Amino acid sequence: AGGGHPFVTYYQGRTDAECIADEIRANNGLCSVLSCDVNDPMKCLAALAETVNLPPIVYYFASPKIFNRKSSVYNRALYTQFNRYYIDGFMALYQAYRTFNTHQVTLFYPSSTALDAPVRNLAEYTAAKSAGEALCQHLCVFDSNLVIILKRLPRIATDQTTTLVPQPAEDALDIMVDIVREMQHAHLDTR
Repeated sequence: AGGGHPFVTYYQGRTDAECIADEIRANNGLCSVLSCDVNDPMKCLAALAETVNLPPIVYYFASPKIFNRKSSVYNRALYTQFNRYYIDGFMALYQAYRTFNTHQVTLFYPSSTALDAPVRNLAEYTAAKSAGEALCQHLCVFDSNLVIILKRLPRIATDQTTTLVPQPAEDALDIMVDIVREMQHAHLDTR
């Protein structure tokens, strides 16, 4: 809507990514779709860097399945899986980005209000998100050309949160509009 050229990435769900891009294009916008595995982002960023300058604003929404059935309070394998996305994947993206772009970059890291008030069965998720927040703070201290906007988001209506028994969830557009504006302002203020 603001005239940018977004790149929608996917690991699984190419059809969904193409639908988003088609909707943007149908409204006279620009949009590209790109396959990307956050655990190996170098491949997609290398391909992208060959054709265009890497976008200076990145939204990181990679996530495994969040709500899992389990028989104990804590499951180490589940924590490891969340770490692959929220810590290792984010760090791999950052490092790959820095391979091709040493200029100013603004990243969005979505965390969760589940860190503020414990949610049943989300111990591993919140522990990984907490570690992800610490990583973001650390990266910003050592990279003067990096801004990370970190927000603890409430439960948002997505394909992961839609259940047979309705649960309260915020509208994604209502939440994201202000974040998009903040990201744009943060990027412009640091140029």
